[in-house]
Amino acid sequence: MIKFGTAGIPIGATTTETSFEYLKKLELDAMELEFVRSVHLKAEKAKYLSKLTGGISLSAHAPYYVNLNAKEDEKINSSIARILKSCEIMDIFAKNRIIKTASSKISVVYHAGFYLKQKPEEVYEKIKNNTQRIINLMDKMNYDVILRPETTGKLTQFGTVEELTKLSNELGNEYILPCIDFSHVYARSLGKINNYEEFCKILEYLDNQIGKKCIKNMHMHVSGIEFGKSGEKKHYPLENSCSEFNYKDLLKALKDFKVSGTIICESPCLEKDALILKKYYKSL
Repeated sequence: MIKFGTAGIPIGATTTETSFEYLKKLELDAMELEFVRSVHLKAEKAKYLSKLTGGISLSAHAPYYVNLNAKEDEKINSSIARILKSCEIMDIFAKNRIIKTASSKISVVYHAGFYLKQKPEEVYEKIKNNTQRIINLMDKMNYDVILRPETTGKLTQFGTVEELTKLSNELGNEYILPCIDFSHVYARSLGKINNYEEFCKILEYLDNQIGKKCIKNMHMHVSGIEFGKSGEKKHYPLENSCSEFNYKDLLKALKDFKVSGTIICESPCLEKDALILKKYYKSL
């Protein structure tokens, strides 16, 4: 089963508190908290909100000011701190929610870093080492979360499907699994990965490399998107003429592979497009 939801507070709701009931009325069942610049949510508020979520599957996107390949130690340390703070807050949701799920771990999504004109294999090793630092601290604190480094849309960013798969396998799938942003994958491929066969190849790769623990617990992002020669340019509504992303073929591939997990819609038309995705998926 795939759950569908929004990146952040849906347009028709005004606060995080009202979002959960609003999403349930729309028959959407997931939401990703967006910590865009900082982790603004306090522990007491998180504990209060955890009682309101009901059947809504929660995840979080760590602040965007993260680069685990930064040249300065200070920037690496603050990047690690931002991810860990996101984990700390989402652990409160995991441990206090009323409705438990089969997989109690909550996904914490983040962009791992930039190549900074360095060799990708050197960047990989540095990001791997810094991710291990995060995992060690998560383990020490017994956080009930799973790291989800996201596939990135720009060619300057670390985060190919292959890099994140390798990272997950080498650091432990119980701690880290990829967040597959299929719109980013499409943009990064400059439009090449955009049909049923290409989407199936990605799912096959994940199944072969990581296994059912990935395919049956996927965390995904989808939106309309425009790309240029360097990859991702701008997110759009799914059916905007500026986007040629083939979400219908993606959903067919997910259905045929019997993928389970969550799809978070990142388009500007949050809940409207999340419903388009869900309705088309249900029609298959």
